[in-house]
Amino acid sequence: MAGGKSSRMGTDKGLIVHNSQPLVLHQLKVLKPFCEKRIISANSSDYAQFGVDVVADVVPNIGPMGGIYSVLKSLETKWLLVLACDLPYISANAVAFLLNHLDESFEIVVPSHNMGIEPLFALYHKQLLTKIESQIAEHCFSMNRLINSSKHKLVDFESFLIDEPNLFKNFNTPADI
Repeated sequence: MAGGKSSRMGTDKGLIVHNSQPLVLHQLKVLKPFCEKRIISANSSDYAQFGVDVVADVVPNIGPMGGIYSVLKSLETKWLLVLACDLPYISANAVAFLLNHLDESFEIVVPSHNMGIEPLFALYHKQLLTKIESQIAEHCFSMNRLINSSKHKLVDFESFLIDEPNLFKNFNTPADI
């Protein structure tokens, strides 16, 4: 997920260099061992440089729901692993842990911890398309509403935060970097 407006950052977050590489490149590297196909959800052609498909929002200006909806529509597989570009400390261990909790009896598998849930590092089933279309038609773009109105599984990530306390730290402003 790199399609946000980055209004608080003042520049495209996914292209910000952190640890000698653009944020989105870190995410692509972390996902490579786990994903047959990696896709960048973005509304900028600048992401074509990374050699993976770039999917623009079908419905613009509705936040993360627009990106997830657009990529789900383009998928041939049943599941989408979403990872926001502004989560620079996501590790391969965290991805493996989340994927180990994939359960076909749910529509969404999402990490949880004592600060809440992580809807932009989660698994979404393609069968959610109809539900997302209904929410969009209602002009409700809340990821929390989508999760709460779907069969979802919360995966406890508290144990990861002991060894990886910055796991879910995201970059929103230049001061965060």
